Amino acid sequence: MCVLGTVTGQSATVMDYMATLADFAGISLPNDRQMDGMSLRNALVSGKEVKRLVITHDSCNLFCLVIEPSV
Repeated sequence: MCVLGTVTGQSATVMDYMATLADFAGISLPNDRQMDGMSLRNALVSGKEVKRLVITHDSCNLFCLVIEPSV
């Protein structure tokens, strides 16, 4: 289980909340559609960061940023 006060460099987005909380609760997400987020339960429990690519944008300035975690 997660240890209080643990710090991680794992990248995450708001899209990961539903998948992660559902995974902790043991609830299956609908499989009739594509989900944008991913569960970060294993990363939170084991401390092993998940390699992933996160692309964000600022719609006001049309600026794109690509973040690749150094894992």
